[in-house]
Amino acid sequence: MVQRHARHDEGIATKTSQQVDGRVVGIASTKPGIIMGTEGKNAILVALTGTVPVKVTADNGSIKPGDLLVSSGKPGYAMKCSDRKSCVGSIVGKALGSLAEGDGMIRAAVMLA
Repeated sequence: MVQRHARHDEGIATKTSQQVDGRVVGIASTKPGIIMGTEGKNAILVALTGTVPVKVTADNGSIKPGDLLVSSGKPGYAMKCSDRKSCVGSIVGKALGSLAEGDGMIRAAVMLA
């Protein structure tokens, strides 16, 4: 993340630090189905579907199951989408867990929208 979360830039996936980033293509994961960019120690593994653990922050409010997740200002972290209309095109997943405050890790269903 999400968490992390990655953006696509000339074929290379990098963690985003932009809130509600429309360039997001998936959630950084230790066991993705696809590896984007070059392989090796600098490669970022990206989950494009399924349920994965994601780093999240409650900077935009507490997270509850069912909340939509978007990129946050913290590189590799997701946060709650507070306005669905403004999040369209930037949604990376749906929270399956909760986080009341601070930063943490929850499971999320990857869904790009």
